[in-house]
Amino acid sequence: MLRANDLIWSFVVSNYLLGKEQIPVDLLFWNSDPTRMPAAMHSFYLRRMYRQNLLAKPGGITLADAPIDLSKIRTPTFILATREDHIAPWKSTYAATRLYSGPIKFVLGDAGHMAGVISPPGSKYGHWANDNLPLSPDEWFAGATSHQGSWWPVWDEWVTQLDSGRVPAREPGGGKLTIIEDAPGSYGRVRWAA
Repeated sequence: MLRANDLIWSFVVSNYLLGKEQIPVDLLFWNSDPTRMPAAMHSFYLRRMYRQNLLAKPGGITLADAPIDLSKIRTPTFILATREDHIAPWKSTYAATRLYSGPIKFVLGDAGHMAGVISPPGSKYGHWANDNLPLSPDEWFAGATSHQGSWWPVWDEWVTQLDSGRVPAREPGGGKLTIIEDAPGSYGRVRWAA
């Protein structure tokens, strides 16, 4: 219900009440891929990680008798948020810049939850970057520079600097794992009733 007018009622009026066919949009195809999580896992995930935000607290979540402490992560971390994201608002996700111990790169993409993340090179969406990580997301944004185009080339440049040597892609079926079936696989062909 975060954006009910945009994400629920416009579809109810247009599709159900007026009987109009939904215009095919490639990004909305992703919405037809449900989580397929067991109910207990889904409940644990939503309650502990969203409502209680326990993953952000050292030892707040324990899995297999191991307490999780994100501050022990020293691996370089690239954090992407999107400006119009209604599921993970960017000012909330900015708080992750305080959780890890390693170097952090925070980039803010234009658009919303899916379009801002997918945003391939050549897309109409831009992004903001700021190498400084002040305490406040508003301070970060005030010091950020707006860039035209996708954030993906920024990530590519960032990850390339960490590259200690590339390895060739694995040949499917060439190792210990055998090929189960042709792409996209049975999972990609499953049709779920809406």
